[in-house]
Amino acid sequence: MTGLLTFHQCHNYGALWQAYALQETLKKMGVDSEYIDIENEIFDEHGKKAGHNLYRNPLEDGHPRKSYVEAMLRKRWAQFESFREARLTCSRRVENEEQLAALITKYQMLLVGGDQLWNENLPVSLDLFSVPVCCDLPRASYGTSMGDGGCLSVRKRLFLKKFFAIGVREAGSIPYLKKYVGDHVHRNVDPVFLLDKREWSRCAEEVSCEKYVFAYLFNNGKLDFEEQIRKLREYANHERRSVIVCANDYVADDGYVKSVIAVSPVQWLGYMKGADFVVTNSFHGLAFSVLFEKPFSLLDRDGRKQELLQIRYRLDEVIDESKAYLRETCEYGLRHGQ
Repeated sequence: MTGLLTFHQCHNYGALWQAYALQETLKKMGVDSEYIDIENEIFDEHGKKAGHNLYRNPLEDGHPRKSYVEAMLRKRWAQFESFREARLTCSRRVENEEQLAALITKYQMLLVGGDQLWNENLPVSLDLFSVPVCCDLPRASYGTSMGDGGCLSVRKRLFLKKFFAIGVREAGSIPYLKKYVGDHVHRNVDPVFLLDKREWSRCAEEVSCEKYVFAYLFNNGKLDFEEQIRKLREYANHERRSVIVCANDYVADDGYVKSVIAVSPVQWLGYMKGADFVVTNSFHGLAFSVLFEKPFSLLDRDGRKQELLQIRYRLDEVIDESKAYLRETCEYGLRHGQ
């Protein structure tokens, strides 16, 4: 049995689907696995509630849509929780390092990844994702990202030295990790690319809309977000074209613009699949645009997105290399963990 560590608890579409993709790929490889179910106040506040700003910054009393939005948020929360229960195989709950140390004795190896588990700028990037446990259990990572976090704490680097293989999502982090951790560092694609367009299409729930633009947006700054929404409204009204907005903040319906809040992961995937065009500032918004072969407009290009764009036209090659790395890593870890 392989124990997996990632952000599978977060109420974020990309986080859940990358977790699903990794576990499904391992299953196809004949590797039995389960996610170590980290649950604590940090994840509730910064992993679940951060998925939609309205959880933490609700509309003021008297707002005409306050009761509607609250009902949608309750529905959204339930949809994410039920997705995790139905689609992912998970362990019992773990809240701290002591509980992690007690749980991992049941596994033959640990695999950490993918997502931004080593991004020091994220509150949910806990030391747990460097496996701060003193034992001989083989440990490795797949497609883990440092994001734009810059560097790792000394404590994390010390524990990462115990990994027999390190797979990261961005090539830009390889020189840094080789300097502080060792030469056994490899580049992997994000787990969502381990499944192909046909497999993702089977996961998607068909939506009833026709000929629409799908805007999947994160509010990374009030003024920028308001300007993005303003331009979308102008476009929708000028072209008389439907724009469906899935954002992590409140967007009022207006003319051709429709905001969706209570969207389950399978519905979100359906919106991606059915769109004529995608507008996004999300890494996984970009990733699924590429997977579904959608024309897209990318509103910002941080290091993570830029690297994906650079390998876009040789993805098949990088995917094959990543699958080979994953297979060989699991074979080695399971063999030496017996």
